[in-house]
Amino acid sequence: MTTMLEVALTSIKLGWFVFPCIPRAKKPLGGLVPNGKDDASNDEATIRRWWGVKPDANVGIACGPSGLAVLDIDHGLADDNAALLWLGRNNIPATYMVRTGRRPEFGLQVYFHGAMPDVGAWELDGCSGQIKSLGGYVMAAGSIHPDSGKEYMVKNDAPLASTPDAIRALKSVDCSAAPLEPGKKIPEGAGRHDALMRVACGMRSRGLDGDTIYAAMLPINDAMCEVPISDKDLTEMCHGIERRYPAGKQEPNVTLGGKKVPAEPEPPVEWRTHYHTAGRDGERSARRFPD
Repeated sequence: MTTMLEVALTSIKLGWFVFPCIPRAKKPLGGLVPNGKDDASNDEATIRRWWGVKPDANVGIACGPSGLAVLDIDHGLADDNAALLWLGRNNIPATYMVRTGRRPEFGLQVYFHGAMPDVGAWELDGCSGQIKSLGGYVMAAGSIHPDSGKEYMVKNDAPLASTPDAIRALKSVDCSAAPLEPGKKIPEGAGRHDALMRVACGMRSRGLDGDTIYAAMLPINDAMCEVPISDKDLTEMCHGIERRYPAGKQEPNVTLGGKKVPAEPEPPVEWRTHYHTAGRDGERSARRFPD
């Protein structure tokens, strides 16, 4: 069985900068790397010292110093064949790829050489996710997913392709986008995650933390979606927004259609005036939000 030290050493041999994360988690080990991903190293002695202290630490790869842009496909793929078809349709070349440990969904991370600005949330041809690069990090193949307990697994052990124009062209979700037509719900596969992301980003821009956003998004998830996204996905979305974006600010340096996202967020819109709510009855509200 491959050890986490071997995973880390394999990564630095590829020229990547790594750092230890809490075992079976994605959070940096603060005791060893107080600055998180910014303390990442490709020095073998440092790597051996870190994993000597915590042998089962997950391995994080800091994308920026490693020169990587990683297309993180969270939603929209069913299996290997669907992934190959999607990549081909969108002119994305063969390259090193890792299946994430998320289950039952088929999450895929597609690695490229050539860093770029991060993209907080994109949508293309039925798939959605993030791009982790100059400001982000990913878990190395062999690390353990915190929810499923499954390994991140190499799916295509190929040389890195250069970051293609199709990836550089992807843009972040517009947090100030207009709401859906009143009374309409989003069908499954029609952009549920991105629509919810817009609402949650708006909450983050008003200074809310991940737990508060999650609590507020529970009824909104039901109200907006014909088939609500899973609780795991909603939790990851809300806490991911807290990690990526400073409180009280829109996502930095985002340009959409040539128009810059305004620095000051629009006044909050009362979502109840735009969506039917499946959870209005008192029993359900009491169950989700006990006194």
